[in-house]
Amino acid sequence: MESSRASASMRSSTGAAPTTRSSGVPSWGASGASRSRRRFPAKGVYRTWQNRCAAADTEEAHVSTNEIDVTQPVFVESEPDPYLTGDEVAARDFPYAMRGFAREEVQDFLRHVADEIDDRDGRASDLVANVDRLEQRTLDLRDGFVAERDRLLAEIARRDDTVAELTAELERPESERLMKAYGTEIARMLENAETTANKVRDDAAREAESRTTDARREAEEVRTSALNAAERMTAEARLQAKEQLAAAGEEAVSITRVAFEEADEVRTKTRALIDRLASSKHILEDLVEKVDEDLAPMADARV
Repeated sequence: MESSRASASMRSSTGAAPTTRSSGVPSWGASGASRSRRRFPAKGVYRTWQNRCAAADTEEAHVSTNEIDVTQPVFVESEPDPYLTGDEVAARDFPYAMRGFAREEVQDFLRHVADEIDDRDGRASDLVANVDRLEQRTLDLRDGFVAERDRLLAEIARRDDTVAELTAELERPESERLMKAYGTEIARMLENAETTANKVRDDAAREAESRTTDARREAEEVRTSALNAAERMTAEARLQAKEQLAAAGEEAVSITRVAFEEADEVRTKTRALIDRLASSKHILEDLVEKVDEDLAPMADARV
């Protein structure tokens, strides 16, 4: 009975969810009812991204300068998400208690926390999309490097074939007279061809090493920046949720205390009314008894 009166008093005093609390904390009922559900692309995407980075580091450790295979995809199994989602927070239910918090206030706050989690997941999703775009750019750079390397190797092979043809021509018996006449010129040409081939090979090796180093450094910077941003955003979201939960708890305690005080006042007034009714009852009983005593002689006289 008293619990029902306290609940009725609380509803009559508070009414619908206010737009602004006395402590300055806004109501979240409207935003919780109409909030857009921006969801994370997949559960465990944050840990999946970390695993992909680790897998990329392991793969790069086995890649040499002359052998780079970027055609094979890296498959990483995602781990379960250890954090609550916005839908799970909004759907969370609590048992009723005689002296617990106001249920509507708690549900409003849970919807607000769900909005914060959805917003965090959306920003993390955008961050992961940026990381994927940068990884694709890295793969494109590697593809360009592979194409350039193949072109240089083809050029080296072509020049080696030319040198082999010249050597075979010089080894023929009928070319002995030409060797005596033009031996110096042919030797110079062979030396120039060998020097050019060595230079092309060295330039290709240096270019390959430089591009590989740049690609690894850029990928590492992207991974570090994305990881720091994700950790910073997660920490900020947790801190905000903790502060808002504490404020909501204090306000719920204040509302509950006011409700109990009003209930006590109602009980006090009710008891005073009962006492007055009891006193009136005694007065009426005394009055009836006195009337009966006054009427008794008259009744005896009639008899």
